[in-house]
Amino acid sequence: MLDLHRRLIALRESQPDLAAPVLRRSDVWHGGSFLAIRRGTCVVVANLRRTTQRINLHGTARTVLAATEPGLVLVHDAADLPGESAAVIACCRFDR
Repeated sequence: MLDLHRRLIALRESQPDLAAPVLRRSDVWHGGSFLAIRRGTCVVVANLRRTTQRINLHGTARTVLAATEPGLVLVHDAADLPGESAAVIACCRFDR
């Protein structure tokens, strides 16, 4: 857990979009078992299911910046996120 916190703090320092104090520039979408928040070019996604699910990023995925569990797969504009996990994903284009 300590390692995860250290990685997230370093990520926040390296990604200005994640550290911006103005939250009204965030875009949030969710379903019954997931949550996604876009801040600038980054999307933070959380899978609340126990099983893997595909979560639409509403943008073209570029790279995984951080993940709580191994096994995350990027699929153009979505992420196949393992059960009960979260990730921060950089995107290069958004469709909304």
